[in-house]
Amino acid sequence: MKYYDILFDCVQREKLAGFEKIFKISENNNKIFFGSGDEAIIHAIRHGALAVAITNFYINRKIIAEIKEYEATLCIPFSIILEKKGFERTGLLYKATVLAKFALNNKIELSIGSFAHSEQFLNSPLQLIELSKIIKIREEYAKYSLSEVNKRIGEYCEGKT
Repeated sequence: MKYYDILFDCVQREKLAGFEKIFKISENNNKIFFGSGDEAIIHAIRHGALAVAITNFYINRKIIAEIKEYEATLCIPFSIILEKKGFERTGLLYKATVLAKFALNNKIELSIGSFAHSEQFLNSPLQLIELSKIIKIREEYAKYSLSEVNKRIGEYCEGKT
């Protein structure tokens, strides 16, 4: 199986062991929303964002409805969790678990990835799959996300689809 990761373009790495390709996005792209705030998320989805990475891991039914209506993908950016320590990391892991469960129960497609801003928070596919298990995402779904979902998002960002 071929795996793909999504990083920010400030990371200099072009290849990473275990990944077929690393897709790079800029902070100011309009294809993947990276941030928080209900109105900002909804605005991004309505204006063509294929995917949303909610940095505070908070989602409500209004955002779920918008994601479903516009067939967007919800991203779990693991670098945000890994950048924290102690209770703050534990709290984010709990919120990510709730977010993933809420999304999957509502039949929303999930993307898991590094979404790293620095090389310090890069992960191999195996590490991302294991992190996914911690937040109660099945291994099969994590592999599907790292291969099919991330490839589709990356190619969309590069303008191939």
